[in-house]
Amino acid sequence: MTAKTTTSANDLFSQEMRLIHELRESQKETDRQLQELGKKIQATTENVNGIAKSNGMFAEDYFYNALETKQIFAGIHFDKVLRNQHAIRRLPDGNRLESEFDLQLTNRKAVALISLKYRVRKSNVKDMVERQVVNFRQLFPEYDGYKIYLGIGGMSFDKGVIDEAKKLGIGLLQQKGEIVEYVNDEVKPY
Repeated sequence: MTAKTTTSANDLFSQEMRLIHELRESQKETDRQLQELGKKIQATTENVNGIAKSNGMFAEDYFYNALETKQIFAGIHFDKVLRNQHAIRRLPDGNRLESEFDLQLTNRKAVALISLKYRVRKSNVKDMVERQVVNFRQLFPEYDGYKIYLGIGGMSFDKGVIDEAKKLGIGLLQQKGEIVEYVNDEVKPY
């Protein structure tokens, strides 16, 4: 091996080592930037979740205040308006059932369960019929024999929600200026 070849090999080795060192430093910087980005994403997620929670709380307050004042839903007068009714019950099969009902209006013969959303989706309407009524009956046996009326209050409604709710006999409460408008007059008991 000649001296020139040895020098070239040493030069190549030195260049490779320098490039490896530069690559490691670049990876460290990339890792630092990714950690910083992760922190920003986490902060943004917390902000968005906070906004969503605030919107939900606004909708709940708005419709609660309206119903608490009038105590009328689907043309029926109710004696009590209860908010955020949460219940847990151990079922005979050993499973645990847990549910929360945003608003519960009661009188001596009927209960109205009102789900409150900032934005109402079709899945919310179906959930009322398929899950909420069943859960309520199991969690609150003291209302056995009562008629149960369903309603959803929202600040906005996805396409198809109003038609689906009417088809299922679910009352809709919608903000219209400073008043609450009942969208469906054909609410049926469950």
